[in-house]
Amino acid sequence: MFFTVSIFAGAGGVGTGDGPAATAQFARPFAITASPGGAVYVTEAVFNGIRKIESGIVSTLASRTNGYADGPLATALFNQPAGIVSDQAGNLYLADSQNHRIRKIDTAGNVTTVAGPRGSEILQGWADGALLGSLFNYPDGITIDVGNDNIYLSELHRIRRIPLSTDDIVHTVAAVGIAGFADGPPTRAQFDEPVDLVVTQTGDLFVADINNYRIRRVSPSGTVTTAAGDGVLAVPSDKSQFVDDIPALNARFESVNGIAIDATGLVWIADATHVRMYSPIANTVSTACSDQGTHQQPIEFQDALAITILAGTTILDRKVLVVDNGANQIIQLTPHLD
Repeated sequence: MFFTVSIFAGAGGVGTGDGPAATAQFARPFAITASPGGAVYVTEAVFNGIRKIESGIVSTLASRTNGYADGPLATALFNQPAGIVSDQAGNLYLADSQNHRIRKIDTAGNVTTVAGPRGSEILQGWADGALLGSLFNYPDGITIDVGNDNIYLSELHRIRRIPLSTDDIVHTVAAVGIAGFADGPPTRAQFDEPVDLVVTQTGDLFVADINNYRIRRVSPSGTVTTAAGDGVLAVPSDKSQFVDDIPALNARFESVNGIAIDATGLVWIADATHVRMYSPIANTVSTACSDQGTHQQPIEFQDALAITILAGTTILDRKVLVVDNGANQIIQLTPHLD
Protein backbone atom coordinates (compact mmCIF):
# COMPACT_ATOMS: atom_id res chain seq x y z
CA MET A 1 0.00 0.00 0.00
CA PHE A 2 1.26 3.46 -0.90
CA PHE A 3 0.14 6.99 -0.11
CA THR A 4 -0.57 10.27 -1.80
CA VAL A 5 0.69 13.17 0.30
CA SER A 6 -1.23 16.44 0.66
CA ILE A 7 -1.50 19.32 3.12
CA PHE A 8 -4.65 19.05 5.23
CA ALA A 9 -4.11 22.35 7.03
CA GLY A 10 -1.43 24.93 7.61
CA ALA A 11 0.45 27.38 5.42
CA GLY A 12 3.74 26.64 7.16
CA GLY A 13 5.74 28.82 9.49
CA VAL A 14 4.93 29.50 13.13
CA GLY A 15 1.74 31.51 13.56
CA THR A 16 -1.67 31.58 15.21
CA GLY A 17 -3.86 32.93 12.43
CA ASP A 18 -7.24 31.27 11.92
CA GLY A 19 -9.20 31.00 8.68
CA PRO A 20 -9.16 28.74 5.62
CA ALA A 21 -7.03 25.65 6.15
CA ALA A 22 -4.69 26.57 3.30
CA THR A 23 -3.75 29.94 4.81
CA ALA A 24 -4.15 29.36 8.56
CA GLN A 25 -1.00 28.88 10.60
CA PHE A 26 -0.10 26.63 13.52
CA ALA A 27 2.35 27.25 16.34
CA ARG A 28 4.24 24.02 16.97
CA PRO A 29 1.25 21.64 16.74
CA PHE A 30 1.58 18.86 19.26
CA ALA A 31 -1.30 16.34 19.38
CA ILE A 32 -4.34 15.54 17.26
CA THR A 33 -7.69 13.78 17.38
CA ALA A 34 -10.72 13.43 15.13
CA SER A 35 -14.31 13.44 16.37
CA PRO A 36 -16.96 11.07 14.97
CA GLY A 37 -18.58 14.09 13.32
CA GLY A 38 -15.45 14.77 11.27
CA ALA A 39 -13.99 17.74 13.12
CA VAL A 40 -10.25 17.58 13.80
CA TYR A 41 -8.68 19.06 16.92
CA VAL A 42 -5.03 19.98 17.41
CA THR A 43 -3.20 21.12 20.53
CA GLU A 44 -0.25 23.49 20.53
CA ALA A 45 1.29 22.76 23.92
CA VAL A 46 4.15 25.26 23.89
CA PHE A 47 1.92 28.07 22.62
CA ASN A 48 -1.03 27.02 24.79
CA GLY A 49 -3.44 26.57 21.90
CA ILE A 50 -6.38 24.31 21.08
CA ARG A 51 -7.42 24.49 17.42
CA LYS A 52 -10.37 23.08 15.51
CA ILE A 53 -10.42 22.20 11.81
CA GLU A 54 -13.88 21.68 10.33
CA SER A 55 -15.19 22.11 6.79
CA GLY A 56 -11.84 23.54 5.72
CA ILE A 57 -11.78 26.27 8.38
CA VAL A 58 -9.32 26.54 11.29
CA SER A 59 -10.45 28.22 14.51
CA THR A 60 -9.05 28.66 18.03
CA LEU A 61 -11.19 27.26 20.84
CA ALA A 62 -9.80 28.88 23.98
CA SER A 63 -7.60 31.64 25.30
CA ARG A 64 -3.84 31.22 24.89
CA THR A 65 -3.28 32.76 28.34
CA ASN A 66 -1.66 30.25 30.70
CA GLY A 67 -3.73 29.46 33.75
CA TYR A 68 -6.33 27.18 35.28
CA ALA A 69 -10.05 27.92 35.11
CA ASP A 70 -13.10 25.80 34.34
CA GLY A 71 -16.23 27.21 32.75
CA PRO A 72 -17.23 28.31 29.24
CA LEU A 73 -14.51 28.10 26.60
CA ALA A 74 -14.52 31.89 26.37
CA THR A 75 -13.12 32.18 29.90
CA ALA A 76 -11.55 28.74 30.54
CA LEU A 77 -7.77 28.57 30.90
CA PHE A 78 -5.26 25.79 30.22
CA ASN A 79 -1.54 25.41 30.76
CA GLN A 80 0.20 23.59 27.92
CA PRO A 81 -2.55 21.21 26.78
CA ALA A 82 -0.86 18.09 25.42
CA GLY A 83 -2.72 14.90 24.46
CA ILE A 84 -6.31 15.17 23.24
CA VAL A 85 -8.97 12.58 22.42
CA SER A 86 -12.63 12.63 21.40
CA ASP A 87 -15.28 10.24 22.69
CA GLN A 88 -18.07 8.89 20.51
CA ALA A 89 -20.35 11.78 21.44
CA GLY A 90 -17.80 14.42 20.44
CA ASN A 91 -16.70 15.44 23.93
CA LEU A 92 -12.98 16.17 24.19
CA TYR A 93 -10.60 15.06 26.93
CA LEU A 94 -7.23 16.76 27.31
CA ALA A 95 -4.07 16.12 29.26
CA ASP A 96 -3.49 19.59 30.72
CA SER A 97 0.18 18.91 31.32
CA GLN A 98 1.41 21.91 33.30
CA ASN A 99 -1.77 21.99 35.40
CA HIS A 100 -1.31 18.25 36.10
CA ARG A 101 -5.01 17.66 35.48
CA ILE A 102 -7.34 15.98 33.01
CA ARG A 103 -9.87 18.37 31.52
CA LYS A 104 -13.06 17.88 29.49
CA ILE A 105 -14.60 20.13 26.84
CA ASP A 106 -18.19 19.02 26.31
CA THR A 107 -20.13 19.50 23.11
CA ALA A 108 -21.75 22.65 24.51
CA GLY A 109 -18.34 24.26 25.00
CA ASN A 110 -18.09 23.92 28.78
CA VAL A 111 -14.76 23.01 30.39
CA THR A 112 -14.59 20.89 33.54
CA THR A 113 -11.87 19.09 35.48
CA VAL A 114 -12.30 15.32 35.24
CA ALA A 115 -9.41 14.27 37.45
CA GLY A 116 -6.91 16.09 39.59
CA PRO A 117 -7.60 18.73 42.26
CA ARG A 118 -10.01 21.54 41.40
CA GLY A 119 -8.50 24.22 43.62
CA SER A 120 -6.41 27.11 42.33
CA GLU A 121 -3.19 25.61 43.68
CA ILE A 122 -1.25 23.53 41.15
CA LEU A 123 -0.45 20.20 42.78
CA GLN A 124 1.78 17.62 41.15
CA GLY A 125 2.63 14.06 42.12
CA TRP A 126 1.40 10.50 42.08
CA ALA A 127 -1.72 9.58 44.00
CA ASP A 128 -4.47 7.19 43.00
CA GLY A 129 -7.91 7.43 44.53
CA ALA A 130 -10.95 9.63 44.12
CA LEU A 131 -11.01 11.55 40.82
CA LEU A 132 -10.67 15.03 42.30
CA GLY A 133 -8.22 13.89 44.96
CA SER A 134 -5.82 12.15 42.62
CA LEU A 135 -2.47 13.63 41.59
CA PHE A 136 -0.72 13.50 38.22
CA ASN A 137 2.79 14.19 37.03
CA TYR A 138 2.89 15.91 33.62
CA PRO A 139 0.12 13.92 31.88
CA ASP A 140 0.94 13.66 28.20
CA GLY A 141 -0.74 11.05 25.97
CA ILE A 142 -4.43 10.24 26.34
CA THR A 143 -6.80 7.70 24.80
CA ILE A 144 -10.30 6.35 25.42
CA ASP A 145 -11.65 2.82 25.06
CA VAL A 146 -14.29 1.77 22.56
CA GLY A 147 -17.07 1.77 25.13
CA ASN A 148 -16.19 5.25 26.40
CA ASP A 149 -15.82 3.66 29.84
CA ASN A 150 -12.19 4.48 30.60
CA ILE A 151 -9.56 7.07 29.80
CA TYR A 152 -5.96 5.91 29.77
CA LEU A 153 -3.10 8.34 29.99
CA SER A 154 0.65 8.33 29.99
CA GLU A 155 2.59 10.53 32.35
CA LEU A 156 6.15 10.67 33.64
CA HIS A 157 7.11 6.95 33.49
CA ARG A 158 3.62 5.62 34.36
CA ILE A 159 0.33 4.58 32.77
CA ARG A 160 -2.89 5.57 34.57
CA ARG A 161 -6.58 4.74 34.11
CA ILE A 162 -9.51 7.04 34.81
CA PRO A 163 -12.95 5.36 34.83
CA LEU A 164 -15.81 7.36 33.37
CA SER A 165 -18.74 5.11 34.20
CA THR A 166 -17.88 2.87 37.14
CA ASP A 167 -15.99 3.39 40.40
CA ASP A 168 -14.71 6.99 40.10
CA ILE A 169 -11.27 5.87 41.26
CA VAL A 170 -8.03 6.63 39.44
CA HIS A 171 -5.79 3.57 39.06
CA THR A 172 -2.15 3.07 38.13
CA VAL A 173 -2.16 0.49 35.34
CA ALA A 174 1.55 -0.18 35.01
CA ALA A 175 5.08 0.88 35.91
CA VAL A 176 6.90 1.87 39.06
CA GLY A 177 7.41 5.47 37.98
CA ILE A 178 11.20 5.27 37.69
CA ALA A 179 12.75 5.78 34.26
CA GLY A 180 14.18 2.60 32.80
CA PHE A 181 13.38 -0.41 30.69
CA ALA A 182 11.81 -3.55 32.10
CA ASP A 183 9.03 -5.80 30.89
CA GLY A 184 6.98 -7.76 33.40
CA PRO A 185 4.16 -7.33 35.91
CA PRO A 186 2.76 -3.86 36.58
CA THR A 187 4.67 -3.33 39.82
CA ARG A 188 8.04 -4.06 38.18
CA ALA A 189 7.72 -2.77 34.62
CA GLN A 190 9.52 0.40 33.63
CA PHE A 191 9.11 3.01 30.90
CA ASP A 192 11.29 5.93 29.96
CA GLU A 193 8.91 8.76 29.06
CA PRO A 194 5.82 7.10 27.59
CA VAL A 195 4.55 9.97 25.47
CA ASP A 196 1.46 8.53 23.79
CA LEU A 197 -0.78 5.47 23.83
CA VAL A 198 -3.79 3.81 22.19
CA VAL A 199 -6.21 1.17 23.40
CA THR A 200 -7.34 -1.79 21.32
CA GLN A 201 -10.83 -3.24 21.13
CA THR A 202 -9.73 -5.99 23.54
CA GLY A 203 -8.38 -3.56 26.12
CA ASP A 204 -4.66 -3.91 25.41
CA LEU A 205 -2.62 -0.72 25.29
CA PHE A 206 0.16 0.13 22.86
CA VAL A 207 2.51 2.72 24.30
CA ALA A 208 5.05 4.94 22.54
CA ASP A 209 8.05 4.61 24.89
CA ILE A 210 10.13 7.39 23.42
CA ASN A 211 13.46 7.13 25.24
CA ASN A 212 13.51 3.33 24.96
CA TYR A 213 12.88 3.54 21.18
CA ARG A 214 10.20 0.90 21.53
CA ILE A 215 6.48 0.24 21.30
CA ARG A 216 5.33 -1.47 24.47
CA ARG A 217 2.18 -3.48 25.02
CA VAL A 218 0.21 -3.42 28.27
CA SER A 219 -2.34 -6.18 28.84
CA PRO A 220 -5.63 -5.51 30.67
CA SER A 221 -4.01 -7.00 33.79
CA GLY A 222 -1.09 -4.55 33.51
CA THR A 223 1.59 -6.94 32.28
CA VAL A 224 4.06 -5.08 30.06
CA THR A 225 5.83 -6.61 27.06
CA THR A 226 7.78 -5.16 24.15
CA ALA A 227 5.80 -5.20 20.89
CA ALA A 228 8.31 -3.58 18.55
CA GLY A 229 11.79 -2.10 18.59
CA ASP A 230 15.20 -3.35 19.65
CA GLY A 231 15.98 -0.27 21.73
CA VAL A 232 18.61 1.12 19.37
CA LEU A 233 18.20 4.54 17.75
CA ALA A 234 17.51 4.34 14.02
CA VAL A 235 19.86 6.14 11.64
CA PRO A 236 17.71 8.20 9.21
CA SER A 237 20.32 7.99 6.45
CA ASP A 238 20.33 4.18 6.58
CA LYS A 239 17.46 3.36 4.24
CA SER A 240 17.68 -0.35 5.10
CA GLN A 241 16.13 0.50 8.46
CA PHE A 242 12.99 1.84 6.78
CA VAL A 243 12.03 -0.99 4.45
CA ASP A 244 8.85 -3.01 4.81
CA ASP A 245 8.14 -6.12 6.85
CA ILE A 246 10.99 -5.85 9.34
CA PRO A 247 10.50 -8.35 12.18
CA ALA A 248 9.01 -6.23 14.95
CA LEU A 249 11.65 -6.85 17.60
CA ASN A 250 14.42 -6.08 15.09
CA ALA A 251 12.91 -2.75 14.02
CA ARG A 252 14.59 0.51 14.93
CA PHE A 253 12.87 3.82 15.52
CA GLU A 254 14.07 7.43 15.40
CA SER A 255 11.64 8.85 17.96
CA VAL A 256 8.30 7.20 18.71
CA ASN A 257 6.46 10.47 19.23
CA GLY A 258 2.85 9.54 18.56
CA ILE A 259 0.71 6.48 18.02
CA ALA A 260 -2.72 5.61 16.60
CA ILE A 261 -4.65 2.45 15.74
CA ASP A 262 -7.13 1.86 12.94
CA ALA A 263 -10.18 -0.39 12.74
CA THR A 264 -8.12 -3.28 11.35
CA GLY A 265 -5.79 -3.24 14.37
CA LEU A 266 -2.84 -1.77 12.46
CA VAL A 267 -0.76 0.51 14.70
CA TRP A 268 0.51 3.77 13.16
CA ILE A 269 3.56 5.51 14.59
CA ALA A 270 4.73 9.09 14.12
CA ASP A 271 8.47 8.43 14.07
CA ALA A 272 10.20 11.81 13.59
CA THR A 273 10.99 11.92 9.86
CA HIS A 274 8.84 8.90 8.94
CA VAL A 275 5.50 7.24 9.57
CA ARG A 276 5.78 3.59 10.52
CA MET A 277 3.16 0.82 10.69
CA TYR A 278 3.31 -2.03 13.17
CA SER A 279 1.17 -5.07 12.38
CA PRO A 280 0.38 -7.12 15.51
CA ILE A 281 -0.90 -9.90 13.24
CA ALA A 282 2.20 -10.20 11.05
CA ASN A 283 4.47 -8.96 13.87
CA THR A 284 6.31 -6.68 11.45
CA VAL A 285 7.12 -3.00 11.05
CA SER A 286 6.87 -1.15 7.71
CA THR A 287 7.31 2.45 6.54
CA ALA A 288 4.76 4.61 4.72
CA CYS A 289 5.94 5.15 1.14
CA SER A 290 4.92 7.45 -1.66
CA ASP A 291 4.12 6.34 -5.19
CA GLN A 292 7.12 8.08 -6.77
CA GLY A 293 9.86 6.37 -8.77
CA THR A 294 10.15 2.72 -7.82
CA HIS A 295 7.20 2.86 -5.38
CA GLN A 296 9.65 2.46 -2.51
CA GLN A 297 10.41 6.06 -1.54
CA PRO A 298 9.69 6.63 2.16
CA ILE A 299 7.64 9.75 2.87
CA GLU A 300 9.73 12.14 4.93
CA PHE A 301 8.61 14.75 7.47
CA GLN A 302 10.42 17.48 9.32
CA ASP A 303 9.18 16.14 12.68
CA ALA A 304 6.18 13.81 12.72
CA LEU A 305 4.93 14.30 16.26
CA ALA A 306 1.39 12.90 16.35
CA ILE A 307 -0.99 10.90 14.21
CA THR A 308 -4.69 10.08 13.94
CA ILE A 309 -6.93 8.15 11.57
CA LEU A 310 -9.95 9.45 9.70
CA ALA A 311 -11.89 6.22 9.45
CA GLY A 312 -13.45 5.10 6.21
CA THR A 313 -15.69 2.21 5.25
CA THR A 314 -12.78 0.41 3.57
CA ILE A 315 -9.00 0.40 3.94
CA LEU A 316 -8.63 2.64 0.91
CA ASP A 317 -11.16 5.13 2.31
CA ARG A 318 -9.02 5.59 5.40
CA LYS A 319 -7.00 8.80 5.67
CA VAL A 320 -4.07 9.34 7.99
CA LEU A 321 -3.39 12.77 9.47
CA VAL A 322 0.12 13.50 10.69
CA VAL A 323 1.15 16.46 12.83
CA ASP A 324 4.41 17.76 11.38
CA ASN A 325 5.67 19.87 14.25
CA GLY A 326 8.69 21.07 12.29
CA ALA A 327 6.67 22.25 9.30
CA ASN A 328 3.78 23.58 11.44
CA GLN A 329 1.36 21.70 9.20
CA ILE A 330 -1.10 18.83 9.31
CA ILE A 331 -0.24 16.38 6.53
CA GLN A 332 -2.74 13.97 5.01
CA LEU A 333 -1.76 10.54 3.71
CA THR A 334 -4.33 8.96 1.39
CA PRO A 335 -3.70 5.25 0.70
CA HIS A 336 -3.93 3.55 -2.65
CA LEU A 337 -2.82 0.22 -4.07
CA ASP A 338 -0.75 1.57 -6.98
